[in-house]
Amino acid sequence: MTTELVTGALGTPHIDGADWGALNAGILGQDDYVLNLWNQFSLTVQTSTKLTLDTGCAVLNGRQVVITAPESIDVTPAANGTYRTDLLCLRYKYDSASGRESASPVLVAGTPVATGQTAADPKINTQSIINQSTTVHDFALWRVQVDAVGATYTTRLFDGGVLSPLSYRQRVSPYPLYIDRSGTSSAGDTLVMDGAYIPTTGTSGIVTLAVNWTNKGTFTSKSWEMTNLGRLYIQRYRTSGDQINFIPEGFELHQMAAENSAWDKQGHSMFVVTGQNGTTNLQWQTTGEWEVAGNMWHHCSMTFGVRNVNI
Repeated sequence: MTTELVTGALGTPHIDGADWGALNAGILGQDDYVLNLWNQFSLTVQTSTKLTLDTGCAVLNGRQVVITAPESIDVTPAANGTYRTDLLCLRYKYDSASGRESASPVLVAGTPVATGQTAADPKINTQSIINQSTTVHDFALWRVQVDAVGATYTTRLFDGGVLSPLSYRQRVSPYPLYIDRSGTSSAGDTLVMDGAYIPTTGTSGIVTLAVNWTNKGTFTSKSWEMTNLGRLYIQRYRTSGDQINFIPEGFELHQMAAENSAWDKQGHSMFVVTGQNGTTNLQWQTTGEWEVAGNMWHHCSMTFGVRNVNI
């Protein structure tokens, strides 16, 4: 018999995780979500080889997963002269032999590349468990860059709350912007960025962002030369395969930078958002050759309209 009253008393145990998960997926959405509860899986770099993943509540293809006390995650350093990109995931597993299911945080190691090259995210299993077509499902929470010392910086891959997955195409709340700094010459510098894409009508919307970059070392910037700070993207469903670029190829948007530079250098540099090689990039540029002092800060805020963003 294929018809079953799930929410009802049948006289025998008959409700399992798949039943409850299907209900959650139908209400919340069939993707992976972090709920706006507890500490939303915040990540702290305790040492170069140890991370702490804080409390949180997630729904993976309808299956609720909670971390009720902070968990320690070990990091294995890369070989000298290399670095890699790891993904910290919540992993669902089904043991077909016992019929038991489980969930745990795992750090999936990427493939090491030489310093200066671009490291790719490791492959993870994002196949849906709703139809029981897979025994392993990964929800990537954080990207962790690892060099020969250990973890250097982390990037969050999700946003909090699930008020909108009921209908993404009617969503009017902001989508956070993210920045991927892996492989850039400035990856070791301090950069704080906050921004969002706000849908307006159709595929049009407004992007707003604020940037605070501090270069650690002295460097020479040639006239109109771009210093790449990272790749910007909107992440719709919080999975690494669903990142949305929002600047058309060949377009550039400029905004003057506020800096703690000498008076004769004030007003000579800017932040630039470009559409290049199929990606949206955040860059810094100066109008003339300039010996940039170490520990110089560069601030900027930008707001601009975009269109043809298929959320």
